[in-house]
Amino acid sequence: MDLIGKIKTNRLKAVSVLAVIGDIFMGLAGGEGLVLRDPSHTFAYSLLMISGSCALFGHLMLFVWGKGAEDKAIARAGSHKAEPPILLKPLWPWRYPLDGALFAWLLAGISYTVSGILMDDMALLFMGVTNVAACLIGWLYPKHKKFFGFSGMQMTSIMYMLSTVGTFATAWTLGSLFIFGAGCAYAACNLILYTVNKENQSAFTQQHEV
Repeated sequence: MDLIGKIKTNRLKAVSVLAVIGDIFMGLAGGEGLVLRDPSHTFAYSLLMISGSCALFGHLMLFVWGKGAEDKAIARAGSHKAEPPILLKPLWPWRYPLDGALFAWLLAGISYTVSGILMDDMALLFMGVTNVAACLIGWLYPKHKKFFGFSGMQMTSIMYMLSTVGTFATAWTLGSLFIFGAGCAYAACNLILYTVNKENQSAFTQQHEV
């Protein structure tokens, strides 16, 4: 299979690589804040570093197990296994890497939200709230139902794009080139995420779910 074909079949891996770059930049922004910026916001900048770490953990799941588009080489199973309750899917990241990642990103989004509150930064707060909304939709919304005409994953991507707008705004309000770099990486990753079907998130789901 050619390189472009591999990327198309393993879209979640491509998402992971791009987002890891963004997460690293966010972690560096937190470290920069601890060293060079207002010491009264030490805890808030520490949360930025924690957010980056949680997000990195989620993307590690996608890189190891994620696919994101149907792989024609995977044989279809004749019967379908029962799915675990949706709230428990993150406990099986090798089967449901996207659900596991969304839970990790939810923790990161909560951390961003608290950081925005502590720093009284509306852009960072907006970034965190939209991130949390994206994670909840992607994780909990039924994958075959439409959300205002969009699939759950498409709506998740749209919310992440709004969060990315918040990232660029935060880069402006905090004067951080690291956060600006993160926004660029997240924007590219969101465009790919828009094309992902949740039922194709891993080899397991392609074999056992429709």
